[in-house]
Amino acid sequence: MATLKKALTTRGLTMIAIGGCIGSGIFVTPAGTMAQIPHHGYVILTWVIGGLAAFCGAMTFSELGSTYPREGGVYVYIKNAFGDMAGFLYGWIILLIVNTGALAALGLALADYLKFFMPVSDNFKSLLAIAVIWGLTIINIFGVDISQWFASLFTGLKLLAMVLIILVGVFYIPDIHHEINLDLSSNIPPNLFNSLLLAFVGVFWSMGGWHHATYMSGEAIDAQKTVPRAMLTGTLVVTAVYVLIIGAYMVLLPADVMAQSERVAGDAVASVLSGGGKLVSVAISVSIFGTIGIYTMTAPRIYYAMAKDGIFLISWLMCLKSTKHLIKP
Repeated sequence: MATLKKALTTRGLTMIAIGGCIGSGIFVTPAGTMAQIPHHGYVILTWVIGGLAAFCGAMTFSELGSTYPREGGVYVYIKNAFGDMAGFLYGWIILLIVNTGALAALGLALADYLKFFMPVSDNFKSLLAIAVIWGLTIINIFGVDISQWFASLFTGLKLLAMVLIILVGVFYIPDIHHEINLDLSSNIPPNLFNSLLLAFVGVFWSMGGWHHATYMSGEAIDAQKTVPRAMLTGTLVVTAVYVLIIGAYMVLLPADVMAQSERVAGDAVASVLSGGGKLVSVAISVSIFGTIGIYTMTAPRIYYAMAKDGIFLISWLMCLKSTKHLIKP
């Protein structure tokens, strides 16, 4: 059977790993972390631990990606580790629940943020979400080269927006009028262990997504080196940027205000810049749009791998001439 074109570079796959992580979570969930643990130092520690956990997962998947450099990523690993039935169930769960549910939530979240710029009814929100998902799916049909360019562009825009927020925080450090407590030995919150466990829910949700790079393993140039480099670099970059941007939130907002904020990134920037909330809404919209693009790009590689194994309903589509631009002779 024909194979997918190997065109993904280390840079392209790294941007996919980073873009798969950064959605809307980091712009919202740090407020919940502060609400659970009202201590700046322990909030930072929680996110660092989350990043280390993601890095450990990336190291594990790097070894698997080197051993099984095939399209489908996690599906292939599960199938080889636990058998065909486990792989079959994983693939269909991704199709029917996990990826489709995530895309629906992201699409609606994107439409919801557009309320900042134009009136959006509930019916129009659903139509807009569907249109975005379909539109980005069609873009990804045109091949991995286009998909790689798209992922690099929008992940770059996400990182640029986050760096700008970080720079705003750095600029206003001299004007801090509230205390930032980074001393882990002072003012330790009560029930710290339970609070940490609850806080990790939001942390791991925001850190998740780097594994989407494994789905593209079969299209990576020199996959045994490219896949590990992409995932390890991606998780390190995400952790560093997350910790820095949370630091910026802490500089711009007092702890009690940060803990109660529903859109912490927007409130933080708006506290020092007129129209900052709308600027952050643009950044979040771009971030969500890019994440939808990555999810519509990566998950179909699982279905492709399942089709090659004869356990997907549309196996025969792999032979259609309409997909010949995706296939290398």
